[in-house]
Amino acid sequence: YQDALLSLNSMLDGWRNEIGMSRSITTITIPTVIGTSSYTIGASGATVTVAYPPVSSEAIASAYSSVGSIDYQCEVVDVFQWDGIPDKTSATSGFATQIYFNPTYPNPTIKVYPVPSAVYDLKLDVWTEYTPFASLATTFAMPAGFEDAAAFNLALRLHPEYPESVLNPATVNIANETLAAIKRVNLPTRIFFQ
Repeated sequence: YQDALLSLNSMLDGWRNEIGMSRSITTITIPTVIGTSSYTIGASGATVTVAYPPVSSEAIASAYSSVGSIDYQCEVVDVFQWDGIPDKTSATSGFATQIYFNPTYPNPTIKVYPVPSAVYDLKLDVWTEYTPFASLATTFAMPAGFEDAAAFNLALRLHPEYPESVLNPATVNIANETLAAIKRVNLPTRIFFQ
């Protein structure tokens, strides 16, 4: 049974990297510091502690600088766009207009441009991650459709460890269909936020 638990948690961890497999959005608030353009987040992040930080920039649905009661949208840029900013340190502003997500492990780094000249909150709306199952007695608490997806896909993951058992083609179909259904539900929301 422990084997199945390890495989289940491994599968859920792998789903973190699949677009459309996250179940909801949560907001991470990063308090900025005047003159500081780099912030770490994660389980032991110096800036913000989050149990399961985003694993890629695609996990950030939106980003914005919250100055007082006004929110200013931030563009999430890739490494090439970030590298294209010639002077990342001397330009200052009351709030960030661009952020770069560097997936450093175990604590990702968020870099902001321009450098903050005032204190404000940088907010990241991120797709939430799956909490690992602590034991075999852990209650399954996920949205509708996820229990079937987890059960049938776990059967596929465990099959190589038990090659003498016959894998029913219906199991494969249901595993694929349940994952596709979750992605269909989640992708329209994901596209809306980008």
